[in-house]
Amino acid sequence: MAERKTPAIIDDLSVKEIYANKLVGTTFDGGTLSITMGVARIFPATGGELESEASPQIHVTARLALSPAAAVELANNLGKMLNKLKEITAIRQADQKSH
Repeated sequence: MAERKTPAIIDDLSVKEIYANKLVGTTFDGGTLSITMGVARIFPATGGELESEASPQIHVTARLALSPAAAVELANNLGKMLNKLKEITAIRQADQKSH
């Protein structure tokens, strides 16, 4: 059986990096997984408003549409990353308890 070659990755430096700190939503229509991401912003109170009345807003910053295969790859890689973060957290907590 012939080996599959890993495709070369061409990094286009003109592609914008997009920041998001909120997951707005996800949908799957049977052919595409759509992920909408945003950034949470709280605008300061103005005029006679109390600070507690400042309105939080989430601004959509990215919409990502993935094929099912790409969605599986993303899920697998995120799973690996989360497991690594759990390991690191457990090590740090053990170090703190020993000091």
